[in-house]
Amino acid sequence: MLRFADLVDKHRGELAALESWNSGKPYEQSARSELPSFARLFRYYAGEISLKHAMSTSYVVDYMNF
Repeated sequence: MLRFADLVDKHRGELAALESWNSGKPYEQSARSELPSFARLFRYYAGEISLKHAMSTSYVVDYMNF
């Protein structure tokens, strides 16, 4: 999952262009907001998988996104 998040970050421009073309939303919205949030979500769940014995994570949220 961490590798996937790294790939999303690496190819953010290409993915943002595809998402903009597919959904009709502005490129900047995809590139600067949605894809970084998507990558952070995968990093969060990758960290949850590695937890043992119900320890808490050190994940920091920049903002709330519902």
